[in-house]
Amino acid sequence: MNPDYISLSVSQVDNGYKLSDDGYIIDEITNLDVRIDFLRREFFDTTLKIFGVNYDRKTEELYVKFKEVREYPNYYSV
Repeated sequence: MNPDYISLSVSQVDNGYKLSDDGYIIDEITNLDVRIDFLRREFFDTTLKIFGVNYDRKTEELYVKFKEVREYPNYYSV
């Protein structure tokens, strides 16, 4: 584990782009024996929603989608 390292990828999907961690972050958390129980799941889901991040439970991937590269990171700004 390297807490100072994060790997992200950008891919073209549908009518836009997807910025993904490819499951890296959840894998690292799991390797630290952190389990997402019910209360942590609620906090986890709320935090992701606040930042506009999606979570794929099947692949454990964290990601955001946006239409134009020039829109990101301002796409989710309020």
